[in-house]
Amino acid sequence: MRIVADDGIPYIDRVLDQGHELILLDHNEITTERLKHTEILIVRSVTRVDEALLDGTEVRVVATPTSGTDHIDQTYLASAGIHFISTPGCNARSVAEYVLSSLYLLKKQSLISLTDITVGIIGCGHVGTSVASMLAAVGIKYKLYDPPLQAAGDEREFVSLSEIQSADLITLHVPLHMGGAYPTYHLVDNDFLSALTPDTIIINAARGGVIDESALLEYFTHDKLKSVVLDVWENEPQINRSLLSKAIISTPHIAGYSLDAKFEGSRQVAEKISNFKQMEYSDPGKETILPMTNSVVTVTDVMDDDEVIQFAVLSGYDVSDDSDRFKQVSYVHGSEQEKISVQHFSGFRKNYPVRREFTNFSVILPPSRKKCKQKLEGLGFKVKLQE
Repeated sequence: MRIVADDGIPYIDRVLDQGHELILLDHNEITTERLKHTEILIVRSVTRVDEALLDGTEVRVVATPTSGTDHIDQTYLASAGIHFISTPGCNARSVAEYVLSSLYLLKKQSLISLTDITVGIIGCGHVGTSVASMLAAVGIKYKLYDPPLQAAGDEREFVSLSEIQSADLITLHVPLHMGGAYPTYHLVDNDFLSALTPDTIIINAARGGVIDESALLEYFTHDKLKSVVLDVWENEPQINRSLLSKAIISTPHIAGYSLDAKFEGSRQVAEKISNFKQMEYSDPGKETILPMTNSVVTVTDVMDDDEVIQFAVLSGYDVSDDSDRFKQVSYVHGSEQEKISVQHFSGFRKNYPVRREFTNFSVILPPSRKKCKQKLEGLGFKVKLQE
């Protein structure tokens, strides 16, 4: 089989079975002409796959190692008889860790208190569920809102949108749907924002179009919103400078960019391609490909349990490192407004440093901290009690 894949997809050449003709291209080189005699195309979210790209090619399978699929025209693929493969949930833990790191960073900066906070989760699929699980592990209260899942018979306890809007912090984990029964485009608009208190914090690690950025900026201008954490933006990679500076945490769509998540996305793509082609798949195993790591975090009795968890979470992943580097930007001057350069946004993502998930960290606790041990294990850390 002739396979064309984006060369920015980690380990794709290691997880695909040998024997295929694999051609790796920069995403800008993935054109109709280069796909003329290609059977399988594997892309990242930066490549729009539609009739304009595939018409006249021999592509019969399109795959993306991402959970989001709004860059793929699935209606066209179905009409053309092209099989589609995605990897929902491959980066769920990575995004959930981004949210948790944001929460503990906000706590560290005295912007929130996690002892009496209620988090509203909008979108309760793979990522939202993982966020809820982590919040439950450390005893943070949360509410769930997901009308499509509720209508489909999901038995979890869901609340109304108005109850979500009364939460202290709202985190978004929905796909981007422009229409249909449950559209999410500009879900957070002027009407949504007007129902919030000025102390509300919003986290968006879903898709940029879920928030109406013009409305969001208006609320910031009039001090009607406490703060916002943004990993995704409208008009990526040219994003709004004013919103970048106003957000307490700003990152360039990297919440799901842990090395573990990247590997899992590639592995799932390879396995699903093999299954579709009715070929046996040999899983190479993450431990044989990813760099060995087992960082150790040691704490003492000086810290209480909340401080221990904060220390462990931010030792595992401190989102402020990404945010601080991203805010050191260059700008493009335009007639309407200044936007950050495409090169800065894209280059940050392409050269993103190695980030491992909590499961690769060991925490050493004093022997008396059994309750804290249980909480940390609920977050995925390996935990040992000192003898």
